[in-house]
Amino acid sequence: MENIRFLSLFVLVVSGLLFRPQGVFADDSAETLVKVDKGDVVWSIEDGEAQQIYFSSYQSGKSGWSEPVKVTNDFYRNGHPVIDAGKSGKRMLVWTAGSGSDYIIRYSVGKDDTWSEPESIPSQLQENLAPSVVIDKSGATWVVWSANDGGQDEIYFAKYSGSNWTIPMRVNSGNDVPDILPVIALNAKGTPEVTWQGYRHDTYVQLQSTWNGEGWSEEIELEAASEETEVAEVTEETSTETATNASIANMPSFIEHPEYAFLRVYKSSIVK
Repeated sequence: MENIRFLSLFVLVVSGLLFRPQGVFADDSAETLVKVDKGDVVWSIEDGEAQQIYFSSYQSGKSGWSEPVKVTNDFYRNGHPVIDAGKSGKRMLVWTAGSGSDYIIRYSVGKDDTWSEPESIPSQLQENLAPSVVIDKSGATWVVWSANDGGQDEIYFAKYSGSNWTIPMRVNSGNDVPDILPVIALNAKGTPEVTWQGYRHDTYVQLQSTWNGEGWSEEIELEAASEETEVAEVTEETSTETATNASIANMPSFIEHPEYAFLRVYKSSIVK
């Protein structure tokens, strides 16, 4: 079976701040142990020649993680799922679906544990991979991913306001080198901001662009953080801890292959 080789992207949001811990399962050696108080997890499981997407959620005061819900049931090799939720409780689940040599971006809209029939984001692009999603304060959904029109990979975005998707448009400046692995989030002002890896100066560097109301700002190059740098984060209790070596105390045990999972934490607390 030809499996899609997706990068393991465990992205956590703690009080609206984005960080990537080195480990997401409980680890006694981790400097910081974080408990999920409210969160969603999505992952993919092999299903014969296909791969299917599953969902579970966690809410403090309830009996642990909810029973896994199978979101897809089709012939695609579904993988690299990502999820976000808006203030209304609406969730948007987005992933890459492969069929033969074709890769498209699919999505499903969720409310509680009920999910809409999966659909495709309209795109004439090729090799649509590695999506990232965020829901803004107005409830609109923003999705970014890497794709190409026959040349090098570029970063594209589309916006969904509840009825139609906008036509996919490029985020990065035009060039003849690869731009890959985008992540979209809301900055402190609530404005969508995209960070990605771009090939510049004979190496990959981290780039960023911010939505200005009409389009994307000129990309800027971010200074790479050293592996020893500790990034301070603020928890729900407003105490300061480091995201480095963070571990999740109450990840669901029913996920057999965490490398195919994505965890979104909306509220959390520090255990140690």
